[in-house]
Amino acid sequence: MEAGCIFVPYPTPVFNAAGALTGAVSILIDVTERYRAELAAQRLAAIVESSDDAILAKDLDGVITAWNAGAQTLFGYAAEEVIGKPITILIPLDRHEEEPRILARIRSGERIDHFETVRRRKDGSLVEVSLSVSPVKDAGGRIVGASKIVRNITEQRRAQEQQVMLLREMSHRIKRLVRAHRGGGDPQRQVQRIGRATDRGRPKPLRRPGPGA
Repeated sequence: MEAGCIFVPYPTPVFNAAGALTGAVSILIDVTERYRAELAAQRLAAIVESSDDAILAKDLDGVITAWNAGAQTLFGYAAEEVIGKPITILIPLDRHEEEPRILARIRSGERIDHFETVRRRKDGSLVEVSLSVSPVKDAGGRIVGASKIVRNITEQRRAQEQQVMLLREMSHRIKRLVRAHRGGGDPQRQVQRIGRATDRGRPKPLRRPGPGA
């Protein structure tokens, strides 16, 4: 018997002509691969469930079939509220045309990475997200659905917008500096103002607690 293998016994009793039990024959079935596959599936399920990202699955009709804790945190729905419901409950009306295009790409075996869009929470509020969608195949290799990772990018977008605003402000002040210099103004004072405006737009450093804190 090979080390590390897992077998399941199937004993069969043996009787003589008079009907008396005389022994047994035991057949051992190797279930090692099945056990390993089940263990891998359990580990994957644990990873999915503990992920901070929203992870969900749907079939090729766009019906939700799986929903993790991250999805509940992001969208506000518990699993029992959405499993069996159409994925369009998460999509604003003006973006419903996205779903048929996504499903068509999944049916063709295509993976969709970092598709930025907007989705709707249970309370009706909108959230900016990045979607990564992958085909799900059965044991025969046939595409039967899709898995989707949804990441909230609201804070990322906000930081980008603040950066753009800061750069515009800096550009505006530099133009004023150039005009002041050409017109005989005080360029040093203008530079100091630009520096103060730039410092206000930077994130403040974290303060370390003192010895008595």
